[in-house]
Amino acid sequence: MLTVLGLLIVLAPIVYVRAGTILCAYRAKVCLTEEMGCTRAEIASITGKWIIKAPPFAVPAYFKDEPEVEYTYFAHDGVLQ
Repeated sequence: MLTVLGLLIVLAPIVYVRAGTILCAYRAKVCLTEEMGCTRAEIASITGKWIIKAPPFAVPAYFKDEPEVEYTYFAHDGVLQ
């Protein structure tokens, strides 16, 4: 029983961070493609990342026409740039 509890205590933060980064990246991608009118071909990369300060998840996005510029989105209560 203690082993299962210990395993849950260790795995819970890992699952929280991984699910949060995936969810925020998805929300930002949906906002860019559906609300802002970008095509998927215009987006070079969009990934979620966990940061220590608030808000805990950020989504850096790079576009093919501006590969050196990083746009950071926060997708918690809506998507903000």
